[in-house]
Amino acid sequence: MTSKIVLAMLAVIIFATHAAAQAPMAQIGATTLQPGFEITTAFHNFDKRDGEAYTRVLNADTLRFLVNYTNTLGTVSRREILRGDRQNAKAYVIGFSKQMPLVMPGTTSVGLSANVFQELKKTGQANWGLMIDTSGKILPGRLSLVKKTRYRIVINNKVADIPALHAKGFFKAGKTQAIGEFYIVDGIHNPLMLRYNIKLGGQNIRSARDNRPIVMNVVRLNTGLSQRATLEQTLRTMRRFELYGIHFNFASASLRPGVRSLVADIAATLKNNPAWRLSIQGHTDSIGGANANQLLSQRRAQAIKTALIRTHKIKSGRLKVVGFGLTRPKATNDTLEGRAMNRRVELVRLDNAN
Repeated sequence: MTSKIVLAMLAVIIFATHAAAQAPMAQIGATTLQPGFEITTAFHNFDKRDGEAYTRVLNADTLRFLVNYTNTLGTVSRREILRGDRQNAKAYVIGFSKQMPLVMPGTTSVGLSANVFQELKKTGQANWGLMIDTSGKILPGRLSLVKKTRYRIVINNKVADIPALHAKGFFKAGKTQAIGEFYIVDGIHNPLMLRYNIKLGGQNIRSARDNRPIVMNVVRLNTGLSQRATLEQTLRTMRRFELYGIHFNFASASLRPGVRSLVADIAATLKNNPAWRLSIQGHTDSIGGANANQLLSQRRAQAIKTALIRTHKIKSGRLKVVGFGLTRPKATNDTLEGRAMNRRVELVRLDNAN
């Protein structure tokens, strides 16, 4: 084998490896914040209960993005993020609230601005600030790059390890201060905030509970693309498909909009393959008792079956519902992201057809 052939083969291998590593990033690149794109985060509230939040892009034009925020504890809010701020802003707003203005110029809400990201990556430092409550006051401070790393996340129902930056920061205004750790997508076009753990302190903190860390992890990204082809191919070859983010609207049994589109993809797959039968299997994390989690997992699976039958006219005999509760975890239940991955529904083919 000549040296030229060897070099060519090595080039192909290197290119393929690089392409595979970048594949998940292609789905969250320059066109990320478009209508239908949704960011799912897991968080702790002050009672140390898990919650999930959904930030969904409703509209986008040449000046701004309109996003809708809901969480499983009942908060509903909207915010407009200016495109200019996505490029230049030097402050980040922690959380969403109805008490906050619709537009907060000079801030971002889902990630760093491109300029701050570029400064952080190039020099290892960046001036930055945090808005930590509804007062509108910003704690000025500085980000310091710790290292480049990888971050595990579900993108369009596929688990992927994506490039990320790990940074630390200290922020202070008057007698209020904050110390935080942050993980950010390593991508200039869309440096999304993936995780933060922020400890507040100082004499201006209102109560003892506010001294607890503010913890947020992004656990899923849905770019709004149809998953029908992937769903059908995976069920055809692997006979099993995992669905993440199967939740009800707050205080109701109705499925969220993103879930309804996924149910439509399941229905289309079943109609394209009339011999297939599916077991719809619900799974939960370990928070709460075993019996309560078993019932919850059964309810989530049943909600999908009901939607397939009532909305899409799939015959009941093709669908079986099982609730496994907390008995089959995919990840550790000791972390927010692990518990979020355990809250899922799996589709398993029961037929023998190919």
